[in-house]
Amino acid sequence: MSLMKEIIATICLAVVFIHACQSKARVAPSETHNLVIEGFVEKIGAAPRVGSGELAVYQFAKYNVTQVCEGEYHQQDIVIDHLMLYGDELDAFRPGDKVRLVAKKSNTIFTRNNEDGFRNASDKVEFFYIGEKPKLLSPNCSPCEPCE
Repeated sequence: MSLMKEIIATICLAVVFIHACQSKARVAPSETHNLVIEGFVEKIGAAPRVGSGELAVYQFAKYNVTQVCEGEYHQQDIVIDHLMLYGDELDAFRPGDKVRLVAKKSNTIFTRNNEDGFRNASDKVEFFYIGEKPKLLSPNCSPCEPCE
């Protein structure tokens, strides 16, 4: 019976430890904002070829913003840190593709990357825009409307 108690205690300790680590890693709600934009792909960064696991893995992409569907953004271009699950999510996208994407504006990022043409190590970043995989839009899609 004591072996069973040790196993249960170990599992409970592991759950508490995982929760504590995840709680510390979360970004405070006051530091984040959702952003939905449409635009054209300008440039895709080097593909990491590995997905996130123990570390967060990102790939850069730069977009020319044509519409802000949700949130606030007042610049013509935006650099997005796309969180990679598999490492190749952006392989199908090319410069000139029309896309809609969801990003989270954050004061912090789990792993800061630098790449020529996107961000240099000496650049001060006020906000990181952490994005999901973009949705490819057909050229005749109405701005900010559902489109197949």
